[in-house]
Amino acid sequence: MRTSLLINKVKKVEREVKSTILNELDQTGGTIVSDGWSNVRSKPLINFILVCTKGDVFLDSTDTSGEDQNQPASTLQTQLSSRLDH
Repeated sequence: MRTSLLINKVKKVEREVKSTILNELDQTGGTIVSDGWSNVRSKPLINFILVCTKGDVFLDSTDTSGEDQNQPASTLQTQLSSRLDH
């Protein structure tokens, strides 16, 4: 029962995000922002968030442990480009 409740809530939130935020992007536009941080195990992570006038939407998070930490701009470019190509 708990699983079905969670699945239903996730679907409801997805519908609300789509109807209130994503459907208006053609008119209002939006910006993808990123934030780098380390988790409690010191793994480097990057979050990607869509910011627009109706609200902000978490898009994705990725572990960048295998990337060159001395080249953060290159890592960010690679990660962002792979998400924009979809």
